[in-house]
Amino acid sequence: MHKEKTKESTLNKLPKLQDEDYFNRNKPYIVIPRGIEAYNTLNSMEIDVRWRRASSLGFLTFFTLFWNFIVSIFVIGFIMSGDFSMFLGISVHFLVGIGLMYWTIANYINHTTIFIGNGAIDSEYGPIPIPFKKRIHLPSNYVEQLYVERYVYATSNGKPIHAFRVMVRMKSGTKKELLKGLKSLEHARYIEQEIEHFLRIEDEAVKGEVFFNHRDFRNHGD
Repeated sequence: MHKEKTKESTLNKLPKLQDEDYFNRNKPYIVIPRGIEAYNTLNSMEIDVRWRRASSLGFLTFFTLFWNFIVSIFVIGFIMSGDFSMFLGISVHFLVGIGLMYWTIANYINHTTIFIGNGAIDSEYGPIPIPFKKRIHLPSNYVEQLYVERYVYATSNGKPIHAFRVMVRMKSGTKKELLKGLKSLEHARYIEQEIEHFLRIEDEAVKGEVFFNHRDFRNHGD
């Protein structure tokens, strides 16, 4: 089936909810942000999230380059001295550097595709595989609410670096993580907004969620 790429929010293409119903908590309408593409047909919707544009990569890139630069100094020194037995002393650091480089490259190349249709929400990523990161499959008729959480992604000089994740609360009461590592609340809220609208889920407050309050955001329930 032919898919139509939206240059604006897919809310313009889907059946409308009444403004007073959908925006009942004064959440602002989110126009599709940079780094996200959305597609829809009559019976399905697809959201494609580019990690490079939607994730916080500044700290990761700096730390990866710094770590590997320091390790490379020792490696070059061992090679020039001819004492290759010293490699054993930094073998763990060397492997960590390779892992960091792999993870950083994956973040620049990979993207996550969220497909809503056929009675389910499916989320998968690629093309570079990540160990222990699995495909997500959630039956849409058991989804009660979507919401956004803010969490500590990393620390720099003792200060937290925050990111956002899109969470799903099931009707059973369990909570599932749909997508994390988003650098802005705007990206996360857009995904929440579009999926809830497509599934015709009335937005409700969830304890611990983050949402816009005029120009700022706040944690509900704090």
